[in-house]
Amino acid sequence: MISSSEITVAALLIDRLKQRGLERFFGVPGGGSSMDLVDAGRRAGLEFVLTRREDSGMIMAAVTAWLSNTPGLALATKGPGLTSGANGVAAACLDRAPVIFVSDGFGNDEQDYVSHQFFDQSSVIGPITKATSTLSGDNPSVEIDQLLAIMCQSPKGPTYVELTGGNAKRMVPATAKLERPETAPFVGDIEAVRTIVAAAHRPVIVAGLESASGENASSVRLFAEALSAPVLLTYMAKGVVPDGHANFAGIF
Repeated sequence: MISSSEITVAALLIDRLKQRGLERFFGVPGGGSSMDLVDAGRRAGLEFVLTRREDSGMIMAAVTAWLSNTPGLALATKGPGLTSGANGVAAACLDRAPVIFVSDGFGNDEQDYVSHQFFDQSSVIGPITKATSTLSGDNPSVEIDQLLAIMCQSPKGPTYVELTGGNAKRMVPATAKLERPETAPFVGDIEAVRTIVAAAHRPVIVAGLESASGENASSVRLFAEALSAPVLLTYMAKGVVPDGHANFAGIF
């Protein structure tokens, strides 16, 4: 997707997410890096949805990620923009939604004199995200790929990027191909489950959040049908229910 030899950090982040299927992103811009991301999204043909609140933008990005089975993106400005979005980040964490939350940040020069709205943003948002980054290294494409890999690994969840306006405009080498690390199967876990099922007299399956996404849903259906076992669903796992299957029930 990238043709030139250099690209801005903001455009690189947008391009990486577009390669993974992103079609629209959400949030409340407030200057700085958020405007660079909105502009980069427009140039890449992505739709930006302006929301009334930062937390609702994050929740909309999380729901979109779940429905499309692709990573999501939400943005906010610094300070109160980030704290307003924190509730949405917490929701994405609890719902295991793979979304990158980006807020504007304070450059080193700003930290010397700015007191208004300034606090350690990573410390606030860190406990409810799987990883944080500033994309300030020499090769931010590697940092972005690492964030994508982390947030899409089970259990899925949000990551956070604190991106200053200056860093968003920084020109960096363009890397056209997104590197996707291969995930090895959990052979040991499969063998343990096989042993438990073989010893069970009346097996019952409890299907959790991530059983509803992608190939997981089909696997759970086949597993349940092969065992003729009843299935209990958590509130987010209704996608595993096959049509007309009488052995499925919900937990609310």
